[in-house]
Amino acid sequence: MGAMSKVMPLLSFGMLITAAVVPLAAGLYLVTTTTWTACERALLHRDRKPGREADRKPEPQPERAGERAKGADGAERAGGTPSGGARKGAPRTRAARRQAARARANAAARADRAGKRADREPDGGPAAAPEPAASASGPS
Repeated sequence: MGAMSKVMPLLSFGMLITAAVVPLAAGLYLVTTTTWTACERALLHRDRKPGREADRKPEPQPERAGERAKGADGAERAGGTPSGGARKGAPRTRAARRQAARARANAAARADRAGKRADREPDGGPAAAPEPAASASGPS
């Protein structure tokens, strides 16, 4: 109990020491990670030729609003986006975006099923498989 009474007055300086040490640790962390990253990039990219980025193809410019864009089916649509219309009408909430994504996925699945049904015979059965050609030597 006697040792505790000697330490108690010094505990009030704990916050002061913490307030002084934590920013120093954060600064040391930032300096260390930045130095490490710079050295790592220099080491990993040492074989690259300078000016390599100039050889890259320029990225395509985004279309401006009002210009015509082509959708996935190749049809032109106004508004600058492949889905037609401006981005203004896009769903804003997470729930609305999820609902729109589900609707698109369901529409794609229905289109796939409709395409598979076109491969079937009109009576609903599977299309008849072509018969194998008879061999030239005849049955053995």
